[in-house]
Amino acid sequence: MNIVFSIVFVIVSSLTLYNLYRKYTTGICKCRTRLDGMTCLVTGGTSGVGLEISTDFARRGARVIVACPFEEEGINGRKRIIKESGNNNVVFKLLDLSSFDSVRQFARDILETEERLDILMNNAGIAHPPKSTDPYPKVMVINYLGHFLLTVLLFPLLQKSGTPTTPSRIVNTPSMVCKMANLDVENLLVHKNKGFLGELLMYGNSKLCLVLFSLELKKRFPTPNVVINNADPGVVATRIFLNDGSLHMYLTYVIHCLTAKSPLEGAQTALHVALDETAGRMSGQFYRDCKLCQTPEMFKDEALASKLWDKSMELVQLRDEELQDLLQ
Repeated sequence: MNIVFSIVFVIVSSLTLYNLYRKYTTGICKCRTRLDGMTCLVTGGTSGVGLEISTDFARRGARVIVACPFEEEGINGRKRIIKESGNNNVVFKLLDLSSFDSVRQFARDILETEERLDILMNNAGIAHPPKSTDPYPKVMVINYLGHFLLTVLLFPLLQKSGTPTTPSRIVNTPSMVCKMANLDVENLLVHKNKGFLGELLMYGNSKLCLVLFSLELKKRFPTPNVVINNADPGVVATRIFLNDGSLHMYLTYVIHCLTAKSPLEGAQTALHVALDETAGRMSGQFYRDCKLCQTPEMFKDEALASKLWDKSMELVQLRDEELQDLLQ
C-alpha cells in the first residue's frame, strides 16, 4: 500500500511541478493592437485554439469569419464569440478542407463578398482522422494541402488589403513534431507506416509542409503587402486526438489534459504573430511561446520547398495559368 501511495505521490508531484514550469514558460501575447475596420479569417475557428483566436480578434473590433465543416458547431461557435466579445460582426461559413471543391467554392465566396482580408489564420488541423474509405490521408489534405490551396486562392485579396506599412498577415500553425518528419515529396499522400506511428509521422510531415510552404510563398510572391509566418502553439489539450474514438487516442487526450496547455494558452503565439508590430516586419519565420525560434536546417531547405510547391500545385490541380490570372 505504501508503494502504491509513493508512486501516486511521485506522479502527482511531477505533474504539478511540470505544470508550474509550463505556465511560467508559456508565452503570453501582450499586444494591444486594435483591428477595427479589418477582416480576419480563422479556419477551425469554432472550437479549441481557433475559437480563442477568433474571440480575441472579435474583442479587438475585427470582422471575423470563422470556417469549419460542421454546421451546428459553426453556429454555436459564432454565438459564443459574439456573446464573449460583444462584437456582432462575426460570420460563420462552411469549409471542408479535405475537399478541394469545397475550398474553391469557399474562396470564390470570400473573393466575391468580402472587400478586404487582413489576417488569414490557417489554424484548422487533425492529428488522427476518423475511419474513412477516402484513398487520400486526411491528415495531409486537411492540415496542409487544403490550406495551401486556400491561401493561394485568397492571396490576391490579402495583397490588395495590405500595405508596406500595415501588411496583411498569413499565419500557419505547424508543430515541433515536424522535427521527426521524413518527407517524401513524390509520395506525399502515401502512408509508409501503419497504425498510430504512421499517423504521427504523417502529422509531422503535414506540419513540415506548412513551414516549407511559408518559405516558398515568400519567395514566389515577393510583396511588401503580405507577410507569412509560422506559430507553433505547443502541445495543447484539445479534442484533436478523439476523432476515431480508439482507446490509445483517448488515453493520449487524458494525458494532454493533465500536462498540456489550455486552448487559451495555445492561442497566444498565433495571436502574437498576427498582431505584433515586429512580427509584421518579417516573413517566413518560426515562433513559439511568442518568441522567434532557431529552427533545424530542414525548415530552411529551399530546394525541398520548391519541389513541394510544384507537387502541391499538381495535387490540388492548380495550373500555372490560373495562378497568374489570380495574381493579375
